Amino acid sequence: IARISHIINNTQNLGQLLPQITETISSQLGYYHVGIFLMVVHQEFAVLVAANSEGGRELIARSHRILKDRKQIVGEVIETGKPRIALDLGTDASLLSAAFPETRSEIALPLRSGVEIIGALDVQSKLQNAFTDDDVNILSVLADQVSIAIQNARSFQQSREALDQARRAAAQLSEQQWSVFLKNQPPSKYHFDGVTANESESAKTMPNNLKIPIVLRGVQIGVLNLSTP
Repeated sequence: IARISHIINNTQNLGQLLPQITETISSQLGYYHVGIFLMVVHQEFAVLVAANSEGGRELIARSHRILKDRKQIVGEVIETGKPRIALDLGTDASLLSAAFPETRSEIALPLRSGVEIIGALDVQSKLQNAFTDDDVNILSVLADQVSIAIQNARSFQQSREALDQARRAAAQLSEQQWSVFLKNQPPSKYHFDGVTANESESAKTMPNNLKIPIVLRGVQIGVLNLSTP
């Protein structure tokens, strides 16, 4: 649990976070399939976005989705917001998935953002009656942590995008303002006599041996041209 929590608390990229969570839960707690479903905004279905098992990754490649209804365990969880456990899937063939024929026990837990259901954590075992009350309590705590991690990763991503947009807008505005200013501002010329640099009114033009860009906050606003005798 500590290792899983460490990953959850130290990964801010959602694309890296969710696969790491499924892999770590599987390896640390011994479940052969762990999947994370996320709801599609303004839609009535959830998409499988991360899984540790080969069957799960095949479903991801096919953009596997589950409707919000009671026909499947995950669908019921995202509809009701309540955990669902099936301890003997062998007695209910309708619940068996073709992608996971070895599954005998399954538990799905809701992922929440406040009162909103944003997805589900799906855990499957090859053993019948695999989930005890302790397992349910542990996985419920982890589901809450996964929910928080998803919210934090999304907030971080949105903040990064907003900051990038602000930087691009500021750079564009700064460039426009300097362009207008420089159109009405003749280039300044200075002559260094070996002791001091004095502004020169001379129109004499000399070849430039070196050009140095003048950059302000990532925007080039001018050029420093240097000439030697």
